[in-house]
Order: sequence, then structure tokens, then C-alpha cells
Amino acid sequence: MNRPRKDLARAAGVAAAALLALLVAGRLTRSALTPAEPETSATRATATGSTVGQRSPVLATVDVGPGPPGRLAVGAGAVWAVGDAGTVARIDPATDQVAATIRVAGETAGARAVAVGAGAVWVAVASPGVLVRVDPASNRVTATVPLGRPLRDPVGVAVAGGAVWVTCCGQEATARPGGKLLRVDPATLRVTPVVLPREPLGLAADDRQVWISATDGSAVMVDPATSKVVRVDTDQRDGGAAQDVAVGAGAVWLAYPGGGLVARVDPEGPAGGEAVPVDAATILAVGDDLVWVVAGNDQGVVAIDPGIPAVVRGFPLTFVRDVRALVYGSGSLWAAQGSSRVLRVNPSRLEP
Repeated sequence: MNRPRKDLARAAGVAAAALLALLVAGRLTRSALTPAEPETSATRATATGSTVGQRSPVLATVDVGPGPPGRLAVGAGAVWAVGDAGTVARIDPATDQVAATIRVAGETAGARAVAVGAGAVWVAVASPGVLVRVDPASNRVTATVPLGRPLRDPVGVAVAGGAVWVTCCGQEATARPGGKLLRVDPATLRVTPVVLPREPLGLAADDRQVWISATDGSAVMVDPATSKVVRVDTDQRDGGAAQDVAVGAGAVWLAYPGGGLVARVDPEGPAGGEAVPVDAATILAVGDDLVWVVAGNDQGVVAIDPGIPAVVRGFPLTFVRDVRALVYGSGSLWAAQGSSRVLRVNPSRLEP
């Protein structure tokens, strides 16, 4: 009877030594000692990357499944996430939990974009091509607005100047260069098309201006009061396509992943503007007096100080990477990853 006990003791000692060796080598992280969660590139990075001397900027991780969240919006006291599964997840910033999941389309219809304003949440659905209105007070669909045809990517939605704006349908069937901007009256739900001289990629707006970034690198400005194109900025700075656009911090910001830059444009000044070197910039957001950029092959997040303008800080890739959508609200940055997760990130925990 004594020998088996010795064998058990010896086995326990070997296991303890192996565990200590892993800890010393930094190969065993806290995630390996807790219940497993679905693996993503972000969790792999946390498990394998070094966190010595780094404090995680991630305040919370919210599972918004099913399906990866493709777009985010903030408003009506919540964060809203939509994806290809045809649902909208309402995240309560007070609890960092999904407070409601609202079905706005079939599982294969494709909820492509979301915006909040004019007393509602607005979701663009690719097929059959509709704009869905959700009442944030009841979390129920209250209207479905036909947009005339299926929406072809990229699709954008913004609420500004007393209207809901939808971009879609670049390179129409006639092969004429350009695309469409649709103006939807939130009261009557009347749809008015605005012909664009360029093929749209990104969309951003405030009460004074609507901006569309284009495939040829230009930026198109529409007056929300008249629904007329009033400016086409064709200074491309050899950046290729303008993948995204954001309005805020006293300027219009354009992301040029091919050119490795973000352009700052004065909406009331001459065409062109200052170029900020940013590797593979794809997604933009404005908040907390900074311009936030998804950049690099790892799709991490860096911050531009608009007063300089230049990249000043970023989040460690160990914690924030594989970002597919970005928005600022409720004092935090919200980042959708390529899984069913939305990260709540502390904007003050940036590193040089």
C-alpha cells in the first residue's frame, strides 16, 4: 500500500514542477486556468502575447451573438450592434450586458448598417433592400421602408439634418460611374434618391453636412438642407480608395489604406488637407477629443490628436485587435471583433 502512495506523491511533484516551469516561462496565462471561451484571434493574442508591464484597456467583453457584429452605433442610452444574422443587439452601458436582441430581418438577409437618431434606431437590410425602424423604447420594429432594390455593399446609414441617409448601389446597371445616396424622411418615410458623381464607400454626417468617401479616393459633400452635391474633393494624395470617412473634431477625416494615411480635410476650406501617416487605415471614429483609427495588418486601434495632427498613442495588440467596427459613446470606445464579441475599451489606457 505504501508504494502506490509514493507513486502518487512522485506524480504530484512532477506535475507541480511542470506547472511552476510554465508559470516562470510565461507560457501559462490566466485564461488557461479559467473556463474556456470561444477562441478568436484576440483570445489567441492574449494567450500568447506578453502582458508584462501592460494593463489591459478592456473594461468588458460582451457576447452579442449570433454571428459577428459588422456595424456599431451609439444612441438612445445604448450601444447597438448589427450583423449578417439579421438581428440587432442592444448593449446596456450600465451593465455591459445585452439588454435585448431584436430581429429585423431573416438570417440570410444581411443587416448591413445601423444608426440612431430622429427618435429611432435605423437598420439597413441588404435583401430585399429595406430600411427598418426600431423603437428604442419598446425594442420593437415599427416600420419597414422599401428602398427600391437590394442593397449592394458597401452600405452606410447616418442620421443628420432631419433625415436618414443611406448609401448603396455603386456602379449602377448602366455602368455609369457613381452611386446613390438615399434620403429618407423619418416622419413620412418618403425616399428621395440623390445621384452621386462618385461610387460610395463610407458615410458620415452631422446637422450641417453629409460626406461620402469614394472608390476613386475623392470625398463628396451633400448639403442636408437641399440634398444637393455641393463639393467634390478630388485631392487623393495618391492614397487610392477612401475606405471610410468620419466627421468631428473640427474636420472631415478620410482613411486611405492603400496609401497608408488618414487625410484631414477642412469642410469650409480649400480642397485637400493634411495627411497623417497611418499604416493600412480602414475604419474611423471620433470621440474624447481624438480620432480613432483601425489600422495595420492586425487591425489594432491607434489614436490621432487632431490638434497636431499625428498618431500619438495606441492600444496594445495583446488586448485589442481584429477590430471590424468602432464607435465612441458613454465615455468608452466600443470595438466589434471578428467573432461575436464587442469590447468596451477605456480610452485613457493608451500607450505611446
